[in-house]
Amino acid sequence: MPVVEDGSWFWRCQIPELMSRLGADGKGLSFEEASIRLAEYGRNETGTGRKRQILHIVASQFSNALVLLLMAAAIIAFFLGETIEAAVILAIVLFNAGLGFFQEYRAGRALEELRGYVGRKAKVMRQGEILEIDSAKLVPGDIAYLNIGDVVPADIRLVWSDDFVLNESALTGESIPVPKAPH
Repeated sequence: MPVVEDGSWFWRCQIPELMSRLGADGKGLSFEEASIRLAEYGRNETGTGRKRQILHIVASQFSNALVLLLMAAAIIAFFLGETIEAAVILAIVLFNAGLGFFQEYRAGRALEELRGYVGRKAKVMRQGEILEIDSAKLVPGDIAYLNIGDVVPADIRLVWSDDFVLNESALTGESIPVPKAPH
């Protein structure tokens, strides 16, 4: 499957040329070809980002300007001989950092757990059958089918549509659905 490095050909060429270059036809990809492309291009997933390391979460608790100012005040108080005041300020800063760390760590774990529950499915044509698969297994050349209320499972090009509108509010903030048509 010849692919131009920047991938802009995907949007510029006519649909018959697109289908030819992707090796797709009206029956969809074969299971073997889909497996090969999955291995070559990887899973259809947006980067969820690396899991934040514990040390990074701890460090982020001390990156606030007010926290840094309080730590500077504690150091100054210590050098001026006000050890009790310095200890109280440091205790408050450490308590705040511990509480912030605990909340951020638990929120991150809860988010990871929720991602496990939300399985996105996509309808695709494979070997002449419309199947429902995990959207992470979509590959270039797959023919996806969308119905009302479906989440668009990938960066796709419309080949055919019937009064298709798309809610792009998560991407653009636009609250009005945008009409889409093949071109």
